[in-house]
Amino acid sequence: MSRSPSAVLLTVALTGLSLGSADALRAQTPALDAEDPIAAAEAHGRDYPAPEVVWSLPEFWKREPDGTSERLCVDLPSGPTMTRSGEFVIGGIEMPIEAGRQHKIWWKPINSTLEMTADFAAHPLDGGDGEVDFSVQFTTHYTNDTPPQKIPEEAFFPSGTTFPSPGRWMVVVTSAENWGCFIFHVEPATEGSGRG
Repeated sequence: MSRSPSAVLLTVALTGLSLGSADALRAQTPALDAEDPIAAAEAHGRDYPAPEVVWSLPEFWKREPDGTSERLCVDLPSGPTMTRSGEFVIGGIEMPIEAGRQHKIWWKPINSTLEMTADFAAHPLDGGDGEVDFSVQFTTHYTNDTPPQKIPEEAFFPSGTTFPSPGRWMVVVTSAENWGCFIFHVEPATEGSGRG
């Protein structure tokens, strides 16, 4: 199955935080346009630098997310939930996900740092076309008075994400030594839904 590469790579950073040593941890972008893009992404996960110790999930979370702590590509369930892949948890998604409409998604690296950056690589699994628009607007509510130990635990990447066409879309996200891979099931846009 050969098709032209249509993966997109986006690098983003939390406002006001230094990029510093986090850049040195990046591995090459996975070959998402390979014949088996899911296998290629999971091979990338095996090769990507792993943390020596994975932090526990934040205490303020009331339940374990769906998914797995293994570095595997995880299908998002059909209902709103938190979903984990590797060292990333995502959530805040209003279902269904529709093509061409912006959806709020938060991306939480479990091993957060004060020098957080994130790389996103997206690829259509069903022959869709176009680039995913992450429209990431990074803000932080932390101030000089915020206890430093609270920043890594609570930090995350908020986004407004738009998938250009229906079908299954795979997104690989990395941040420092955190890796995750999520498969989104994108529905055709419905008339007048106007969500975003």
